[in-house]
Amino acid sequence: NEVVVRQNLVRGGSGQGIWVNDADTVATISNNVLASLGSHGIALGPLGGWSAGSRIQILNNTVAPNNVGASSYHSTVSSPSVLLRNNIAYNPGYFAVQFYFPDGADPDTAPDIDPASSHNLSIDGTGTTHSPAGGGIDNASPSFVNAGSFDYHFAGGSAGIDAGANLGGLIEPFDIDNEARVSTWDIWADEYNGFTAVKLAEVRATGDDSSVLVEWETAQELDNL
Repeated sequence: NEVVVRQNLVRGGSGQGIWVNDADTVATISNNVLASLGSHGIALGPLGGWSAGSRIQILNNTVAPNNVGASSYHSTVSSPSVLLRNNIAYNPGYFAVQFYFPDGADPDTAPDIDPASSHNLSIDGTGTTHSPAGGGIDNASPSFVNAGSFDYHFAGGSAGIDAGANLGGLIEPFDIDNEARVSTWDIWADEYNGFTAVKLAEVRATGDDSSVLVEWETAQELDNL
């Protein structure tokens, strides 16, 4: 069974925001904000390595600011089953680690993550190294509305706006606020200038000789009655 962790704000404390250490894990971690943590925002990696059936998708998360960003908890563990896409790592903390997934035993020196990983942004040089499929952004500091008050919505002109990949085939096209993603997704948990999506619940049409009256209700309207 797949574990889904989405649309959470985890802030404060001395430990990890999200920690996955079961070798057989199949999980999607998306649209979360992990902020002001004393350790990792997202920590992955069982000591003995991942099993062949594991699959971890880390998509559209904001990891900022923590002592460590999104990384392998054990520096010797290769992570070929980990897919990183559309994430921000902005962690100017004590350890100043953004993305860190180490190289394994193969000949190259690149991080051993899923080669489809893409469009990750960091304040150091790990955005591109952890985006082997392209779209990575390095040395960029995203602008937030008010990070001191834990408002990690993008401010206008921020790096990451309209810079992500469309991941509609992997996760639902909504951000942490349940606003719809636009055609070019942002990199991180929020969609700048996103709009509130509505689901049509019922349509009624009543006709007479010269006109038709059309009425409708959305699921949100019904839920809020």
